[in-house]
Amino acid sequence: MCGPRVRVRSVTGRSICPLADPHRAVARLRAIPAEKCDVAQPDACLTGDPGQTNTAGCVGATNSAGRAEILAQPGGDDWDWRLSIAEIERDAQFSSFPGIDRELVLLAGNGLRLRFDDGETHELHPPHDRLRFAGEREVTGELLDGPTHDFNLMWRRGRVQAELWHRPLVGPMVIFADTGTIWAVHLVAGQARFADDSGLPPLAAGDTAILEASSCRLRHVLDGGGEALLIRVAPVVAGSGSDLLLDPPN
Repeated sequence: MCGPRVRVRSVTGRSICPLADPHRAVARLRAIPAEKCDVAQPDACLTGDPGQTNTAGCVGATNSAGRAEILAQPGGDDWDWRLSIAEIERDAQFSSFPGIDRELVLLAGNGLRLRFDDGETHELHPPHDRLRFAGEREVTGELLDGPTHDFNLMWRRGRVQAELWHRPLVGPMVIFADTGTIWAVHLVAGQARFADDSGLPPLAAGDTAILEASSCRLRHVLDGGGEALLIRVAPVVAGSGSDLLLDPPN
């Protein structure tokens, strides 16, 4: 099985630099339908061209977890950060990722116990418990009561820094992305739209929008109802970072 399906929408956003023209959406990626996945590599592979499998961008699922790769930047094995969703169907040891930090979020299911080799245990309970830990730690995932879907954020230590928030979406939310930072918005439940001139289509549950600032600070207004995971990624050398405003815009 290919696991959860995901769609990625990427946008450069609206610049708030003086006299700059608004940027428009530049790319849209979507998951290949399950029946087109390679059975030997059960990822929902992403491509910008519907109907073609981007095998170079796929990372094979490990152990008993099917994984839908949302995005890895840059592509290839030497990525700085990566987003994916794992479907865990039975107890299994996690793969080791030396030099990587990671955060795991329970998306669906009745819970997951993480048992580390040093004796520490931590349980992720519904609705959306999460845990941040070093990727080189040896850990086994034990299902509490049936399969789970889990959101996985990974980033390379020393290159980038990453933060993740789980937020209810009730009306407008304003996101400011500073130069050099990237925001990912993964809609866990509900529906949402960008109430600005970014050019992005509406988001449905399971969609992920990538908001990237290049030379100017960007302002995005996300409006809707539901729940979202908000991820901010920035180079380690970046300054104070981005601001996240949860109040309705003026």
